[in-house]
Amino acid sequence: MGRGPADLMEVTLALGAELLMLTKGIKSHSEARKELEQAIASGAGLEKFREMVAAQGGDLDAPRPVAPASDVTSPRAGFVNAIDTEALGRAIIHLGGGRKKLGDVLDLSVGLEMLVRLGDEVALGQPLVRVFAKPPAADGVRHDLLAAITIGDNRLEPPVLIDERIA
Repeated sequence: MGRGPADLMEVTLALGAELLMLTKGIKSHSEARKELEQAIASGAGLEKFREMVAAQGGDLDAPRPVAPASDVTSPRAGFVNAIDTEALGRAIIHLGGGRKKLGDVLDLSVGLEMLVRLGDEVALGQPLVRVFAKPPAADGVRHDLLAAITIGDNRLEPPVLIDERIA
């Protein structure tokens, strides 16, 4: 399976630590990271996020519409060798989750959940992407989603999440 949430947390902590070093004068990356981890563990990070959302007129506790889920499965066994993220974005637009032109109304119930990432080994029939959309729209993007994920015979080393720090 994909390691999405763990990757997202790693990127969040790494970038957040850099920001704390720049803005609060914390001297080391590990010290800044510890401060962030404490803020998350104590709920202070969530409370700050809640304040930011409220300041923009949002409510984290409001119910959110979620379209029915269906999985797009692998047509073969192998390894995830490439993911065309631009094609994934076009699929979301086709589902109604993005705008083709100014004034288009967004369907906030649709989306994609990636279940694999680069380098992952997959089995025939294994779910690759979970599509949140009503059946006609979901069926309309299956082919495009399969074309966006290249399954090959050789395992690739996944790319690093943070490639370079620019001082």
